[in-house]
Amino acid sequence: MHEAEKLVQEIGGEIRSLQLLLNYLEGQECWTEEDLGYCRNTLRRVARRLVGVSRGRLASLDPGLFRLIQ
Repeated sequence: MHEAEKLVQEIGGEIRSLQLLLNYLEGQECWTEEDLGYCRNTLRRVARRLVGVSRGRLASLDPGLFRLIQ
């Protein structure tokens, strides 16, 4: 179960990254190209990490779950 706890923490960290991004964007009165680029890069990075977790360590814990999230 230790591996599952580490995965939950890792996924929680990525969710916090998305929450911070949302808070940042909500705090901007007008979005600039730089804001949108930051948003795009953050979303790509988080998505890559979450896909990696879901296809890697998460799938090794529960192969049935991996089939559900594909």
